[in-house]
Amino acid sequence: MRKSPGQENTARGWANRFTGALRLVAVWSLLPLLSGCVLSIHPWTEPGLILPVAELEGVWQDCEGGDTWVFLLEEESTYRLIHSEDGKPAEFTAAVFELDGLRFMDLLPREPKLNGFYSYHLLPVHGLFRLALDGDTLRLAMLDIDYVDHLLKADPDLVEHTRAEDRLLLTAPTAGLQDFLLRCGEDEQIYGETELLVRSRR
Repeated sequence: MRKSPGQENTARGWANRFTGALRLVAVWSLLPLLSGCVLSIHPWTEPGLILPVAELEGVWQDCEGGDTWVFLLEEESTYRLIHSEDGKPAEFTAAVFELDGLRFMDLLPREPKLNGFYSYHLLPVHGLFRLALDGDTLRLAMLDIDYVDHLLKADPDLVEHTRAEDRLLLTAPTAGLQDFLLRCGEDEQIYGETELLVRSRR
């Protein structure tokens, strides 16, 4: 069935900005980094708001010596992120943006080595972290899915969403997602546990 012009433009828009997006259904069950994250089918930011943060580039290690995060600056001010857990790497495209004085990072998994027919049936999803960078210390906090779910049950119109197999999935366009962040982003309860990373000098 032929796509409408609007559908084609939407699909091409993010694909052009984030080439090679990973297409996953239930990505939260496959990628540990996003396993507890509030996910969206639309990006949390747009090209005009993406910020290059020179200090972010490099190798970061969590304080317990486990996960490794490697940020490599690419075109259009986005980053190639290589996240390694237990020696198993996964690649993402990361885009840093700022809203009302708060910095956030949109994460989009990159395409895995799957055949084309399988990939055609999968859907790209975006995760989000609040970001705070202070010298050689990087703090990342994802949205707390249980608290966001609580907010949406109390006010279903807060941001467009659906549920897939009892899993919350945001369906609002980028403008709606950013309005949600502007309304709720300063509420500390909306964030889960902060991950503390330190810059690796090795």
